[in-house]
Amino acid sequence: MKKQEVKGMNNSKKLMGMPVVSLADGQQLGQVKGLIIHPAKMSIVALLMERQGWFKEQPVIPYQHVKNVGQHVVTVDHPQAMAKLSSFPELEALAKNPLPLLKNRVITEEGALLGTVDDFYFDPQSGRLLSLEIRKGIFWGKTSLPTEKILTWGKDALIVQAHAEIPPEESPSLWVQFRSYWPFGKKAKEKG
Repeated sequence: MKKQEVKGMNNSKKLMGMPVVSLADGQQLGQVKGLIIHPAKMSIVALLMERQGWFKEQPVIPYQHVKNVGQHVVTVDHPQAMAKLSSFPELEALAKNPLPLLKNRVITEEGALLGTVDDFYFDPQSGRLLSLEIRKGIFWGKTSLPTEKILTWGKDALIVQAHAEIPPEESPSLWVQFRSYWPFGKKAKEKG
């Protein structure tokens, strides 16, 4: 079973650009522009919304107001869930000094580079990060890393436990596919 099919998990890339609708009155509040993640809590704590008009302050929806992240729409309890970022000092501090997650390097405590974070999966009800999708490079595919294996989340790298990654997903990497068709590969021998 592919990770995207696992019930109760969403990925961060899918969330970007999603419309946000209030359950109280059916009003669309805008679209998700970004996420505020609390590194110590390993959780999404707020949705950054698109700005409306010129010189407006950054609107934000604290994650406690999110009722669900569906396939097409994020639902929140009421339209007042969206407020100015400056109304929430803790969120504002996290937004001004975020620790990078996407494209951040992942290194084991033994010093092995596993790759870079390409995406992450989270629980749509709580916002808790569940796993990271690690890209090993164009030709090497992706692996999954449970967030419990993260020891340190830093500005330049995520440090994880030794042997923390899950083996590559079911789909083979481009390198594996290429290698199988190389003149001496298994498929080439079957043809010849």
